[in-house]
Amino acid sequence: MLSQFKSPLIYVILGAAVAKGLFLNEAILTGESEPRNTKLGEIAHSITQTDDQETPLQKRLGVFSNTLTKLTAAITVIMYVIGVANGKPKDCLSQ
Repeated sequence: MLSQFKSPLIYVILGAAVAKGLFLNEAILTGESEPRNTKLGEIAHSITQTDDQETPLQKRLGVFSNTLTKLTAAITVIMYVIGVANGKPKDCLSQ
């Protein structure tokens, strides 16, 4: 959209400051009607778009946590069965 203007454009974003000298600018486009018409609107739009795909690390951590959960549950059941087999009362197993 901004390429339709023939003069070279310098993007000025809200909050820009002049360090030295004088700066005169004319607003040729604002983002009120369509936020992606401005550079700031494009940036805001791009960072609000999320990618729901898992990273390889997230996938590996998911597999690891599932395996660890199953392993913990299996060890707990085995320890319970061993305790009952050795004649410990069921209410004493948690001590």
